[in-house]
Amino acid sequence: MIAANSESAVRISKEVIDLATLDGDARAREASANKSLRGSEEQTARFKAATKRVTGRE
Repeated sequence: MIAANSESAVRISKEVIDLATLDGDARAREASANKSLRGSEEQTARFKAATKRVTGRE
C-alpha cells in the first residue's frame, strides 16, 4: 500500500516519522505501547496467521 503512494509523499512521511521518533516522549510512548501489545491475544493470533501465510505451517 505504501509503495502505491507518491514518492514525495512517502519521503515526507518518513521525515515526519523520523522527527517524531527522536522525541523522548514519543519513544517512551512507543515502548509503553509495544510492551502492552506484545504477547496479547490479538498479537499472538496475528503472528500465527502471518507465520502460516509465509511458511504454510502453524
